[in-house]
Amino acid sequence: MSSVNAQTILDKAEISQLIASWGILRDTYVWDKLRDCWTDDGTMAVSWVKGTADEFIAGCKPMSVDVDNKISSQHVITGSAVDVAGDRAVAETRILILVRLKVDGIWSDVTAVARFHDLLLRTAKGWKIKQRVAVFDKDSIAPVNPADRLELDEARLNAFPEAYRCCGYMLSQRGMQINMDLPAPGSPALAKLYSEGADWLGGK
Repeated sequence: MSSVNAQTILDKAEISQLIASWGILRDTYVWDKLRDCWTDDGTMAVSWVKGTADEFIAGCKPMSVDVDNKISSQHVITGSAVDVAGDRAVAETRILILVRLKVDGIWSDVTAVARFHDLLLRTAKGWKIKQRVAVFDKDSIAPVNPADRLELDEARLNAFPEAYRCCGYMLSQRGMQINMDLPAPGSPALAKLYSEGADWLGGK
């Protein structure tokens, strides 16, 4: 095996470990180590925020400590498809986002099927996330107790993008501003995101 191939294998393993660790750190509220997953100027775009890594973490913190309306969330992270070119890489990772909280006063589970599209950079401290964008495929909502009945405001539900309207509905109840322009499957925005990834690998 050539040294180049060996290094690529090591790089992909380190990147996959970084992405997996991100989920555990986020869900166990280890904020300092979570911040270290990004570059200093790293960014994050998900259903409720589009901004810096610091802004994302600042927005996450209240979710874990609000006694009256706490959000319990888990990020189930599966395998990643990783491309490496020198000190740059692109990874796409299938994730499930599992959220439990009260929706219209009823304990509910919201499940989102999505992908993380990451631009990564090799730094003196190892591989770091430069840019992360969530691409939602679909989501759903159901009461925790099957005997309960959710009666959602259909007009408000349908006001959010189809792929993450349940997430938008439940987060907006907390007064959170929903990011309405995430790339959707098959959309020009997703094609643009993939083009940006190719440019990143090409050194642009």
